[in-house]
Amino acid sequence: MKSLFLLLSFFIFSLFIFSQKSGDKPLLIINGEEISKDEFLHVFSKNNSNKEKLNREELEEYLDLYINFRLKVAQSLEMKLDTHENFINELAGYRNQLAQPYLTEKNVLENLLNETYQRMKYDVRASHILVKISANAHPKDTLEAYKKAQQIRQKLLRGESFENLSVNLSDDEHAKEQIRPGQKPTQGNKGDLGFFSALNLPYEFENATYNLNVNEISQPVRTGSGYHIIKLTDKRPALWKVQVAHILFTVPADADKAQKDSIEKKTLDMYNKIQQGESFEELAKKYSDDKGSGNRGGILPWFGSFRMLPDFIEPLYEMKKGEVTKPLLTSYGYHIVKLLDRKEAGSFEELENELRNRIIRDQRNNLSKQVLSKKLKDENKCTSDKEAVLELAKQINDSIYTSTWKASFIKDLGKVVFTINETEFLQKDFAKYIEENQNIAETDDIETFVINLFEDYETDMVIEYENKNLKKKYPEFKALMDEYHDGILLFNLTDEKVWSKAIRDTAGLKIFYESVKNNYISTTKIDGVIYFCNDEKTAKEVRKISKKAIKSNENVDYVLSQLNNDDITYKSGELKKEDYEILNKIKLKRGISKVLLSKDDKYVVVQINEVIPSQPKNLTEIKGIITNEYQQHLEKIWINELREKYKWKVEQDVFESIFK
Repeated sequence: MKSLFLLLSFFIFSLFIFSQKSGDKPLLIINGEEISKDEFLHVFSKNNSNKEKLNREELEEYLDLYINFRLKVAQSLEMKLDTHENFINELAGYRNQLAQPYLTEKNVLENLLNETYQRMKYDVRASHILVKISANAHPKDTLEAYKKAQQIRQKLLRGESFENLSVNLSDDEHAKEQIRPGQKPTQGNKGDLGFFSALNLPYEFENATYNLNVNEISQPVRTGSGYHIIKLTDKRPALWKVQVAHILFTVPADADKAQKDSIEKKTLDMYNKIQQGESFEELAKKYSDDKGSGNRGGILPWFGSFRMLPDFIEPLYEMKKGEVTKPLLTSYGYHIVKLLDRKEAGSFEELENELRNRIIRDQRNNLSKQVLSKKLKDENKCTSDKEAVLELAKQINDSIYTSTWKASFIKDLGKVVFTINETEFLQKDFAKYIEENQNIAETDDIETFVINLFEDYETDMVIEYENKNLKKKYPEFKALMDEYHDGILLFNLTDEKVWSKAIRDTAGLKIFYESVKNNYISTTKIDGVIYFCNDEKTAKEVRKISKKAIKSNENVDYVLSQLNNDDITYKSGELKKEDYEILNKIKLKRGISKVLLSKDDKYVVVQINEVIPSQPKNLTEIKGIITNEYQQHLEKIWINELREKYKWKVEQDVFESIFK
């Protein structure tokens, strides 16, 4: 009910604040608030956009509704409902939603949406070599890392093995075999990241990969992890989503050649059994070493290209539903895989909202923030003092590495570091921001960290400044916020005065029912039985036995037991005259009717135990209708009280001028 009411109130009573020319006579004065003719006509036309000509009767009716609306809002404000915590939180939630489009660079977001959708049509497979360096490393160390990455790239261009260089030089630990105490060794991937698509890896990495040709090697690509040298090894139409079943035979880490050969042979024998028609599902339940999926006939949850090892994924691109692979070897062991189902990519329109939400949460949304930040800095004549920032950075001690540094550690923090128009942000303001965001690794350089964080600070402050000034800058945003403000207030007060009150006030509801019950008269009914028979002979037997039954107060079961005929059907209880046309053919009185013929050629006998005359329906029967009427009654009383309590006036000559 609430969302519907808010929607109606926003569109029926939406208010766009027009500045009234000095000296213009208002159309309405409500509790001291003046409302111009133009303002009222805008509201009316917004909700009656198809009207080519103003209709006096409709306009008068709308004016009456509008006055009621403004009076209700006036009472809400007098009761200070806008100061209640629930109201403040609810309005803030709506504001965040309404503000979002104004705080996003729309063109950047739309370009990212289209780019992401186009990339999702393809899966790429890439290998990388990582030279690890923190985003906050000292510039000297960053330069050294970049030089190292370039040297590795030159080795690759000269033809050295990507896999060997990855194992020997990459800082990605997954490239090498991992040996952990008490666990079997984990085979290294030699830099192979397998297949992935858009939104799976950092945007800088994804961007570089999708812009490579197969077998091309990238320039060093910087991400939060360091510099990557990327090689695109495959690109194909996207797998999107698939569901498979598999049978797994694990290969122990210490297995010798004989054991491996034995497991391979066992897997091949299993594959041949499947090819000869044995049930994949039953074999998976009985033999698969993956007991989790085995108990379900080998079925795995739906997945995309990024969720499985590349050797497992690769055959699926060409497979058809129901097809089974020959044995596949992965680091887990031998698999036999059956493709159960495949989902194709949805259209852009179908995926747009999901992609938009994922992009807003993704790192690539920073692009939108950066573009918006630059635009807002230009609009608001922003300036920054990097020397004041560096002065602050030099005074930060090593406690920042343990996230225990406090802005209060430094006493003199009065210099301006950033200005937006006339608003100044001091060193102490930025120091507080550092205190709240001191996420820094032990190897990071403090000055570099502070300089990088200051860029985030500038962006956050300029967007926050824009957010605070949305009402001043965008009249349509102010109008929407006023609509939500008044709509929520109106809902809360109407719920208290009308909707919930009508439900809680059971005594008042009963009194109101007594005043209107004669508007809801039931039709004449009988308490009895209507028997339907297939032939006249059976109907006469029913009539004969029913006469005995009505004298001895026997029920339907008695009549049917005497006849033992399964072809007889009946309706019993309180039966309305309008529901059974056969009742219009007889005089309604206690007794048994003659045998009658119905429209559908059934032979009918009516047994009337009692005639129930027309009378008011009871409250239980029509409670929903009466509650709705009672709500309307309470609202009328409330409106009358408001019109008595508050001063309001329509300037009739201004209203008449509308029609001139």
